[in-house]
Amino acid sequence: EIRQAGAAVLQRQQEAGGWGSGQHATRIETSYALLILSTLRQRRLLDEAGETALQRGYEWLSQAYHPQRVPDERLWLGKVPYAPSRVDRIYELCALLSIALERIPG
Repeated sequence: EIRQAGAAVLQRQQEAGGWGSGQHATRIETSYALLILSTLRQRRLLDEAGETALQRGYEWLSQAYHPQRVPDERLWLGKVPYAPSRVDRIYELCALLSIALERIPG
């Protein structure tokens, strides 16, 4: 089941490298996808295609992350726009760090 979940995440990656339920990738949805793929990698369940997707997503989020800017993304919860920017920033940083820390030798 966990591999099927990973496969579903891989299928939803957008051309530019991020993830999003609409026409464009969002930082928060990309963060969620990267955390999933990073967890699969830690459990040695990520294949070569997954590694490639993880790297593409990491590059996309690294370029899209601007800590000095006020986030402008809104997701919809029911019929109400929802944008918990501080919580979203935490997910963005966790996703970036989870991958960056794995790159450090040791």
